[in-house]
Amino acid sequence: MVMSSRVVLLTVLVALGWLPSQAFASSLLDALASGQPSLDLRLALERSDLKDNGKDAALSLTLRTRLGYRTGDFAKSNFFLQAQSVAALIDRYAPEDARYDTVADVEGVQIHQAYLETAAIPGSVLRLGRQEFTLDDHRLIGDVGWRQHAQSFDGLTFANKSVKELTLTVGYLWQVKTIANTEQDLDYLGVLHVHYSGSPYAKISGFGYFLDAPGDQPTDRDKMTLGFAAGGGATYFEYAADYALQRKLADADFDGGSMLNVFAGGRFSGFLAGAGYSNISGQDGDQRPFDTLFSTAHKFNGWSDEFLATNGGGLKLGLEDLYLRFSGGVKGFKFLAQYHLYGQESGDDDYGSEGEFQVVKKWSDRFSSILKLASYSADSSNKSGVAMLDEQVIWLRAEINI
Repeated sequence: MVMSSRVVLLTVLVALGWLPSQAFASSLLDALASGQPSLDLRLALERSDLKDNGKDAALSLTLRTRLGYRTGDFAKSNFFLQAQSVAALIDRYAPEDARYDTVADVEGVQIHQAYLETAAIPGSVLRLGRQEFTLDDHRLIGDVGWRQHAQSFDGLTFANKSVKELTLTVGYLWQVKTIANTEQDLDYLGVLHVHYSGSPYAKISGFGYFLDAPGDQPTDRDKMTLGFAAGGGATYFEYAADYALQRKLADADFDGGSMLNVFAGGRFSGFLAGAGYSNISGQDGDQRPFDTLFSTAHKFNGWSDEFLATNGGGLKLGLEDLYLRFSGGVKGFKFLAQYHLYGQESGDDDYGSEGEFQVVKKWSDRFSSILKLASYSADSSNKSGVAMLDEQVIWLRAEINI
């Protein structure tokens, strides 16, 4: 896979005239020297307490440092490189220390992004290399930006905006750099996505994601995911809805399930109050649980991360999530409060409930902070083996961009 990516890169460079003759050498050197550096520092304190599991509550204090450099333009193209380091200043958490509960921010250094970008095709941007790649609200393809090691992909992506208010995105991805600072190979993840943004009342997307995981077994994760998303609103109203279904692909012998998410709310005096419902199907005979692919799962269905198994299709009993949301801002402080009731989509019991609260303050264009809380209470009827223990998590973060 490394060799094939090098061949593709070489082909693109030749096509763009990037292999410099003497006439182009000085322009290329100018582009390399006239770029823009970037520095991002994020200090994150987290305490996580999963009750009655035989371990002590986790406490972590980690510093993420991102150092980047984007070259100047050459032949309507540039190169971006971003290195990332996560250092644990307090490491009383698994996997750093197995005596404690888990915090998913391992120590390590990596290349988070490294891609060639060109706008040589009118109305388009093409990227080749390791890149953050997100679509819609990150429900199926996201960067997991909440974790210190965010997610990125190795691949080729193409976005075209030649038609006004319409964006066509095509991608071919072959590796995932995970939040655990590891690399996960794919045979391929093909992406076809169309987004219309011409009306505030209805921004609409249609998509197809085609995953072929390594291996040649009928139980492989291979699947196609087809669906749509819509959202918008007016002065006093806001809504969002999406639906996706999965079918077998490549080596897989079993169909997947479906996912439905809806939200509706009202706005008044700068505040939003609303309710939402999420249905993620579980195992049904030969039909597999729905797989939320490479989503920013932390953003949905509870910040305590009790149901992250939807990524990978591992939530056998599925999930029904009914929630209330209230958000707004006061004197530059933005807050969000949510309350969830969780049930089993293909089972008879309830999982439990969760209350959440966060407040964000942007102190300047370069500095921001966040306080965030999540408290999950398991239902006594839940014997599923999933989300059976209470959990409380608190975060305090500060971030500066230079």
